[in-house]
Amino acid sequence: MNDGLSSDINIACTKDTLKANWSNSSDPNSGITKYWYSIGTSAGSTNIKNWTNVGLSNQVITYVGGLVNGQTYYFNVRAENGAGLLANIASSNGQTVDTTCVSSYAFIYQTNKQIKVYPNPVDDKLYIDGIENNDVVEIYDVMGRKILNVSEKVIPTSKLANGLYWIRILNNNQKSIYENKIIVHH
Repeated sequence: MNDGLSSDINIACTKDTLKANWSNSSDPNSGITKYWYSIGTSAGSTNIKNWTNVGLSNQVITYVGGLVNGQTYYFNVRAENGAGLLANIASSNGQTVDTTCVSSYAFIYQTNKQIKVYPNPVDDKLYIDGIENNDVVEIYDVMGRKILNVSEKVIPTSKLANGLYWIRILNNNQKSIYENKIIVHH
Protein backbone atom coordinates (compact mmCIF):
# COMPACT_ATOMS: atom_id res chain seq x y z
CA MET A 1 0.00 0.00 0.00
CA ASN A 2 1.67 3.19 -1.20
CA ASP A 3 0.74 6.82 -0.76
CA GLY A 4 1.10 8.55 -4.15
CA LEU A 5 0.79 7.04 -7.63
CA SER A 6 4.11 5.17 -7.80
CA SER A 7 6.63 4.65 -5.01
CA ASP A 8 5.52 5.59 -1.49
CA ILE A 9 5.54 9.29 -0.60
CA ASN A 10 5.62 10.92 2.82
CA ILE A 11 4.66 14.49 1.84
CA ALA A 12 1.74 15.38 -0.44
CA CYS A 13 2.02 18.83 -2.00
CA THR A 14 -1.69 19.56 -2.45
CA LYS A 15 -4.66 21.55 -1.25
CA ASP A 16 -7.43 19.17 -2.31
CA THR A 17 -6.25 15.88 -3.85
CA LEU A 18 -4.85 12.67 -2.37
CA LYS A 19 -3.41 9.69 -4.29
CA ALA A 20 -2.58 6.08 -3.48
CA ASN A 21 -1.78 2.78 -5.18
CA TRP A 22 -1.50 -0.85 -4.15
CA SER A 23 -0.51 -4.26 -5.48
CA ASN A 24 -3.12 -6.47 -7.07
CA SER A 25 -4.68 -9.10 -4.81
CA SER A 26 -5.68 -12.60 -5.83
CA ASP A 27 -8.23 -15.20 -4.80
CA PRO A 28 -7.76 -18.69 -6.26
CA ASN A 29 -11.41 -19.66 -5.71
CA SER A 30 -13.60 -16.83 -6.93
CA GLY A 31 -11.19 -14.11 -8.06
CA ILE A 32 -11.11 -10.44 -7.05
CA THR A 33 -14.11 -8.45 -8.28
CA LYS A 34 -13.36 -5.02 -6.84
CA TYR A 35 -11.28 -2.93 -4.47
CA TRP A 36 -12.59 -0.57 -1.79
CA TYR A 37 -10.65 2.34 -0.31
CA SER A 38 -11.20 4.82 2.51
CA ILE A 39 -9.22 7.69 4.00
CA GLY A 40 -8.76 8.65 7.64
CA THR A 41 -6.51 10.59 9.97
CA SER A 42 -5.26 7.32 11.46
CA ALA A 43 -4.58 3.92 9.93
CA GLY A 44 -7.85 2.02 9.44
CA SER A 45 -10.11 5.02 10.11
CA THR A 46 -12.71 6.36 7.66
CA ASN A 47 -13.33 9.80 9.15
CA ILE A 48 -12.28 11.65 5.95
CA LYS A 49 -13.74 9.41 3.20
CA ASN A 50 -15.92 6.37 3.77
CA TRP A 51 -15.41 3.09 1.91
CA THR A 52 -15.61 3.71 -1.85
CA ASN A 53 -15.65 1.14 -4.67
CA VAL A 54 -12.96 1.67 -7.37
CA GLY A 55 -13.66 -1.48 -9.38
CA LEU A 56 -10.50 -3.34 -10.34
CA SER A 57 -8.29 -0.24 -10.40
CA ASN A 58 -5.29 -0.53 -8.09
CA GLN A 59 -4.81 3.22 -7.74
CA VAL A 60 -6.92 6.20 -6.80
CA ILE A 61 -6.79 9.97 -7.20
CA THR A 62 -9.50 11.58 -5.15
CA TYR A 63 -10.68 15.09 -4.37
CA VAL A 64 -10.82 15.84 -0.65
CA GLY A 65 -11.99 19.33 0.25
CA GLY A 66 -10.59 21.01 3.36
CA LEU A 67 -7.24 19.24 3.65
CA VAL A 68 -5.31 20.59 6.64
CA ASN A 69 -1.66 21.65 6.28
CA GLY A 70 0.55 19.38 8.42
CA GLN A 71 -2.15 16.70 8.89
CA THR A 72 -1.27 13.10 8.00
CA TYR A 73 -3.87 11.17 6.00
CA TYR A 74 -3.97 7.38 5.67
CA PHE A 75 -5.40 5.34 2.80
CA ASN A 76 -7.02 2.01 3.61
CA VAL A 77 -7.80 -0.63 1.00
CA ARG A 78 -9.45 -4.03 0.94
CA ALA A 79 -10.30 -6.43 -1.85
CA GLU A 80 -13.67 -8.10 -2.41
CA ASN A 81 -13.83 -11.53 -4.02
CA GLY A 82 -16.49 -13.09 -6.26
CA ALA A 83 -18.31 -14.48 -3.22
CA GLY A 84 -18.63 -10.99 -1.70
CA LEU A 85 -16.09 -11.64 1.05
CA LEU A 86 -13.82 -8.76 2.06
CA ALA A 87 -10.09 -9.18 2.68
CA ASN A 88 -8.34 -7.71 5.70
CA ILE A 89 -7.74 -3.97 5.57
CA ALA A 90 -4.30 -2.79 4.45
CA SER A 91 -3.36 0.76 5.46
CA SER A 92 -0.71 3.10 4.13
CA ASN A 93 1.93 4.62 6.40
CA GLY A 94 0.37 8.03 5.74
CA GLN A 95 1.04 11.15 3.72
CA THR A 96 1.41 14.51 5.40
CA VAL A 97 -0.23 17.33 3.47
CA ASP A 98 1.79 20.44 2.66
CA THR A 99 -0.50 23.14 1.26
CA THR A 100 2.27 25.77 1.20
CA CYS A 101 4.13 24.26 -1.75
CA VAL A 102 1.14 24.37 -4.12
CA SER A 103 1.63 26.63 -7.11
CA SER A 104 -1.04 27.89 -9.45
CA TYR A 105 1.25 27.20 -12.40
CA ALA A 106 0.61 24.10 -14.48
CA PHE A 107 4.18 23.54 -15.62
CA ILE A 108 6.83 20.97 -14.86
CA TYR A 109 10.25 21.20 -16.43
CA GLN A 110 11.79 18.21 -18.15
CA THR A 111 15.37 18.60 -19.33
CA ASN A 112 14.90 22.33 -19.86
CA LYS A 113 11.63 21.82 -21.73
CA GLN A 114 8.44 23.41 -20.52
CA ILE A 115 5.27 21.35 -20.66
CA LYS A 116 2.13 23.41 -21.02
CA VAL A 117 -1.43 22.05 -20.87
CA TYR A 118 -4.19 24.46 -21.91
CA PRO A 119 -6.85 25.74 -21.75
CA ASN A 120 -7.86 24.96 -18.21
CA PRO A 121 -10.86 24.85 -17.79
CA VAL A 122 -11.25 23.06 -21.12
CA ASP A 123 -14.35 22.78 -23.33
CA ASP A 124 -13.79 20.60 -26.40
CA LYS A 125 -10.00 20.24 -26.97
CA LEU A 126 -7.05 20.09 -24.59
CA TYR A 127 -3.69 21.14 -26.06
CA ILE A 128 -0.32 19.96 -24.81
CA ASP A 129 2.94 21.69 -25.76
CA GLY A 130 6.43 20.42 -24.99
CA ILE A 131 5.94 16.65 -25.07
CA GLU A 132 7.61 14.08 -27.32
CA ASN A 133 5.72 11.79 -29.72
CA ASN A 134 6.29 8.73 -27.51
CA ASP A 135 5.12 10.41 -24.27
CA VAL A 136 1.85 9.03 -22.93
CA VAL A 137 -1.01 11.21 -21.67
CA GLU A 138 -3.31 9.65 -19.09
CA ILE A 139 -6.51 11.24 -17.80
CA TYR A 140 -8.19 9.99 -14.62
CA ASP A 141 -11.61 10.77 -13.17
CA VAL A 142 -12.04 11.79 -9.52
CA MET A 143 -12.44 8.13 -8.53
CA GLY A 144 -8.95 7.43 -9.88
CA ARG A 145 -10.13 5.44 -12.89
CA LYS A 146 -8.02 5.87 -16.01
CA ILE A 147 -10.41 7.07 -18.70
CA LEU A 148 -7.96 8.10 -21.44
CA ASN A 149 -4.54 6.79 -22.41
CA VAL A 150 -3.20 8.44 -25.57
CA SER A 151 -0.03 9.74 -27.22
CA GLU A 152 -1.57 12.88 -28.67
CA LYS A 153 -0.83 16.60 -28.39
CA VAL A 154 -4.48 17.55 -28.95
CA ILE A 155 -7.00 15.62 -26.88
CA PRO A 156 -10.73 15.84 -27.63
CA THR A 157 -12.66 16.37 -24.39
CA SER A 158 -16.16 16.95 -25.75
CA LYS A 159 -17.27 13.43 -24.70
CA LEU A 160 -16.06 13.88 -21.11
CA ALA A 161 -18.65 14.92 -18.55
CA ASN A 162 -18.24 18.27 -16.83
CA GLY A 163 -16.04 17.93 -13.77
CA LEU A 164 -12.60 17.62 -12.24
CA TYR A 165 -10.02 15.28 -13.81
CA TRP A 166 -6.38 14.51 -13.23
CA ILE A 167 -3.89 14.55 -16.13
CA ARG A 168 -0.62 12.68 -15.95
CA ILE A 169 2.07 12.60 -18.65
CA LEU A 170 4.64 9.80 -18.73
CA ASN A 171 7.86 9.77 -20.72
CA ASN A 172 9.03 6.76 -22.73
CA ASN A 173 10.55 5.29 -19.51
CA GLN A 174 7.09 5.41 -17.87
CA LYS A 175 8.25 8.12 -15.44
CA SER A 176 5.77 10.82 -14.58
CA ILE A 177 6.94 14.15 -16.01
CA TYR A 178 3.74 16.14 -15.44
CA GLU A 179 0.70 15.88 -13.15
CA ASN A 180 -2.07 18.40 -12.59
CA LYS A 181 -5.81 18.85 -12.29
CA ILE A 182 -7.92 19.88 -15.26
CA ILE A 183 -11.51 21.02 -15.27
CA VAL A 184 -13.85 20.07 -18.11
CA HIS A 185 -16.64 22.59 -18.54
CA HIS A 186 -18.87 22.58 -21.66
